This record gives sequence, structure tokens and C-alpha cells, in this order.
Amino acid sequence: MGKHAYLIMAHHRADLLKELIKSIDDERNDIFLHIDKKSNLKKHNFTTKKSHIYFINPMKVNWGGYTQVECEYRLLAEAYIKEAYDYYHFLTGATYPLKTQDEIHLFFDKNKGMEFIGYDNKNDFSFRAKYYFLFNEAGKPSTIIKKIKWKIRKLVLYVQKLLNYNKLSNKDEFKNIIIKKGMAYVSITNEFVKYVLEKEPFVKRLLKHSISADEIFLQTLAYNSNFRDNLYNINDEFEGCLREVAWEDAFGLSRTGHNFIDEDLDYLLHSSKCFALKFEGKDGMNLIKKIREKKNIT
Repeated sequence: MGKHAYLIMAHHRADLLKELIKSIDDERNDIFLHIDKKSNLKKHNFTTKKSHIYFINPMKVNWGGYTQVECEYRLLAEAYIKEAYDYYHFLTGATYPLKTQDEIHLFFDKNKGMEFIGYDNKNDFSFRAKYYFLFNEAGKPSTIIKKIKWKIRKLVLYVQKLLNYNKLSNKDEFKNIIIKKGMAYVSITNEFVKYVLEKEPFVKRLLKHSISADEIFLQTLAYNSNFRDNLYNINDEFEGCLREVAWEDAFGLSRTGHNFIDEDLDYLLHSSKCFALKFEGKDGMNLIKKIREKKNIT
């Protein structure tokens, strides 16, 4: 069995993060943890018994901003220079596995060479890259200042649409690029990671002023390269990335904040996916404990 790297971006909920780290603490894994610079989490609170855990130089990561991609690059670069891992798994601190490490390693060994990247094929998401998004690091409109920035951004977008502005067609290097979108959390091979790291200057030129670039970053790179032939499932977004997510269209409106609830336990226990998110709601910790017990995740 090959070795895996777990790349985690966390900013809150130390209790959930501890459960995640405990579940992947295995001699076959290394863990790379980025704690947001804005966070109150302290790295000395997170330890392992079997895995090596590496703490990434912290930066401020903003929802919807290119800083999300920059942080992913930091994680990939740190992991890539440590070892040629068979797989690199991107996770949030509010994720939990649905399989044991033996099951996960066996699955990836059987499917070695495949790229587990989810694709949302329902809509055209090229707008995220073709327009200039002013204040793309403003985050969610939670304050008056941020709300003003959002309104200015909408005005600037409106003007760009009136003028038929399109960055993708204005620059030769982008003309043949097809923008694709999907879950930001993926499991990818060492070969693809090498390619992604080599493409960083291009990615920055393409997505620096985009919005929610973390959901189009790896999808676009894989789709527009030979790695497209290695995609595990390009037609089913969540089967493609092996993640369960409590979106409204599949689970209804009762999953506040897209968090799983107690009544989802049986569904999660019988899922074919390897990971699930999120568990930040009132039932989250109880669900994790039950999954851990039923699945014998140690």
C-alpha cells in the first residue's frame, strides 16, 4: 500500500478537527494542516500518535477569494517536497471519513492512477473567470463595509456585461480554456499534483481576480489536460470526488448550513463515498461518534 497525504484547511471547531485527525492518524498517512491566520485555533492542541503532522505557514484565507487557491498551493507544495504520495486528499476541518483507513487505502490501491475530482455539469460557470471581480477577498457580506463592496462589485460586473468584456477571449492563452466547476475537496495523484504545481503562474493569471476560484481551479486544470482521461467519474459530482455533502437539492432544507443531522446516520453508514462534510450543526458530534463506533474507525 502506498502512502497518502491529508491536506486540511481549518479555521474553527477544534473539537471536530481533533476527531478528524484522530480518524486519519495512521502510519500510512502524513497530515498537513493549515490553520487560518484569523483563527483562534492553536497548533499545539493537535497531535498524532502514528502519522507525522506538519503545520503550514499560516495565511489569511477569505471565502470566495483567490487566497483559497493560494492556501491550497501552499499545502500541495509542502506535501510534494516531503514525499511522492500516492494520493493527496483535500479536506476541511469539519470533514469526517466514512471508511476505515484500511478500506480507504485498499480502494485507492485498486483505483491507482485515477483522479477523484467532482464536476458540476448542470450549468456554465465560465462567468467566475471571464469577468473581473472587484473586492473578491471581501468575504461574505456580513458587515456594512462588506455589503457596500458587494454592491460596488455588482455595479462593476454590470458594466463589464454591457461592454461584452470577456477575459477568456481577450487573451490568447485563455481562448481554448473551458472553465469547469465542482466540489473544492478532491483526492488526486502525485502526477497530477506535479502538473498543478507547474501550472501555478498560469492559474494565477487566469483566476487571481475570479470569484470562488477554489471550485474551478483543479476542475479546470484536469479537464483541459491529459488528466481528463483519468477522471474517476466526470458525470456524478459527488461520486467523482468521493464526498457526501448535505446540499438542499438532495437532502432538503432541514440541513441548516449544509450540515448532516441525526436522521442521516443510516444513509452515511451505507454510503459508497470515503468522506462526508459538514458536521458543524447541533447533531454533528453525535453523528461522528456513531459513525466512528459503527464503522470501527479508530
